[in-house]
Parts: sequence; C-alpha cells; structure tokens
Amino acid sequence: MKLLANYTISKSGIDTLTNAGFEVIALTVAQSQLISYINQNNIDALIIGINTTISAELIDICPSLKIIGCASNYVDNIDINYAIDKGIHIINTPEAHAVSVAELVFAHLLGMVRFLHQSNREMPLEGDSRFTDLKSQFSTGIELRGKTLGIIGLGVIGKEVAKTAFGLGMKVIATSTTIKKETIDI
Repeated sequence: MKLLANYTISKSGIDTLTNAGFEVIALTVAQSQLISYINQNNIDALIIGINTTISAELIDICPSLKIIGCASNYVDNIDINYAIDKGIHIINTPEAHAVSVAELVFAHLLGMVRFLHQSNREMPLEGDSRFTDLKSQFSTGIELRGKTLGIIGLGVIGKEVAKTAFGLGMKVIATSTTIKKETIDI
C-alpha cells in the first residue's frame, strides 16, 4: 500500500509504517498539485497536516484513496462525512501535540515572568558597563507558584496546560463550551 506523508514525519515514523507494510513517500506536495500527484502515483493512504484540505471533489477525483490520516486533533480540513460515505477510513492524532503546546505555553510564561527575552538582548550589549543595574532589573521576576491561570477551552491541549500549571503550584480557572464540569487527572 502506497502512503504519501504530505506532512513532516520522523525517521522512526517512516520505519514503523514501512515495517507495517506501507511504501512510504515522505514528500510535501502543494495543495494545487495534490490531486495530480495522488493519481499519478496511485496513492492509497495519505498523511496530512491542518494546512491540506481534503474536499469531496478531491475524494471523487482520487479513487485510490483508502485511508486519510491527519496529524492533528482537528479534522475540519477534511470532508469527513463524505469520505466515510465513500469508504475512506479517517484517522487523527488527538493527543499528538498536546504536551508540546503546553510546554510552549509555559516556555513563554516563564520567559515573560523572568524577563528572559529582554535580558538576553541587553546583557550582551550593555552588560560590561551596566551589569549591576541590569542584574538588579532582571532579577525582579515573579514566581508562577500561587498565581492563577485562566484557560479558555478544556480540550486535550487545555487539559495538558492545566496539568502543567498544577505541577508548578498554580491555581487554574477554566471554561469550555462543551464540558460542564471536568476533573483533570494529574
């Protein structure tokens, strides 16, 4: 079965798919050329990111497609009902990026409360002449422990952000349109 990984995929991912019997083509094909590429190469399976759209038209024009995998928790870029009606199996990865996104959120939060960006820019430029002043200025950061974090949306990523916040000793206030009351396991 030929699989087009039209999204960044690791060597171990390629190896896993190859060992499972797929012939993996790891190549990013532009949306405008995707139909042509799928048909010319008789692609059976497709891995995409959120920037690739799989419409009913593409599904009709590419009859070889049997599986579409989206490397995201959202699949709004795929006409899912139409694909299922045509017998195409849809797969997504709802938790794949949750930890990475939560870590990025806290990298930014920690950077802000500790003035990392500003100190990283000013220390090398003025550190020789103003070291004592800059040291005092940049050591006035605040701790996140005990602070309250507001989270809008408690999907997979929102829950992971909450878990990280709890781990740092923060209080969490969260809201979600789909979850009325939720217990987050830490």
